[in-house]
Amino acid sequence: MTTSRAPLPSGWARTTLGEVTVEAISQDGPQSSPTFTYIDISSIDNCTKRIADPKTLPTTKAPSRARQNLRAGDVVVSMTRPNLNAVALLPDALDNVVGSSGLHVLRPTNVESSWLLTAVQTHDFIRAMSQVVQGALYPAVRPKDIRGWSLLLPPIREQQRIADALDELLSDLDAGVAALQRAKAKLALYRASILKAAVTGALTAEWREKHPHTEPASELLARILVERRRNWEEEQ
Repeated sequence: MTTSRAPLPSGWARTTLGEVTVEAISQDGPQSSPTFTYIDISSIDNCTKRIADPKTLPTTKAPSRARQNLRAGDVVVSMTRPNLNAVALLPDALDNVVGSSGLHVLRPTNVESSWLLTAVQTHDFIRAMSQVVQGALYPAVRPKDIRGWSLLLPPIREQQRIADALDELLSDLDAGVAALQRAKAKLALYRASILKAAVTGALTAEWREKHPHTEPASELLARILVERRRNWEEEQ
């Protein structure tokens, strides 16, 4: 994703997030049911870019920020601390939930949700938002900052193809990371076993058999004690 003026790929166009998303989101908040599902900034895993911790709350105890009515396919962007890039796409299982007003909602119009999610994960987006934050203790961007951000838009079929390719590549990457983590755990166990073998004598058992006349440790300790005694007497 880039906002530079380099030549565009064939069929692509320049646009802004505001031009390809719904401008106004319903702010009715939780309805008359006893409980509701609530999504706030802490619900988002900013590493996996998924909603990891949706909360079920009593409607009577709804937070004042619980106002936005979200749909599956919405892309939510935390307006606080944009450098952390807490963004996520709402899956089908989280249709008709309530979102915090601390999230900006990108509801696509004739554009793939997955493309929007890809766009707001880029370094270009993170850097642009980080440059316009306001407030020191509670740094945040405004909805207009997000909606005014420029991006490149491929044709819809190419968006779908990119999404499929990304899913495949990122799945391979996740599998690779998992394999590395398993290997790291095995290496830690192997390291521990080597250290134990080193300090218990198992590591050099074969070497000792081939070198039976090596000075035993008891004689080494005796020499150390004699040397210490001599050094002590010389210092008196």
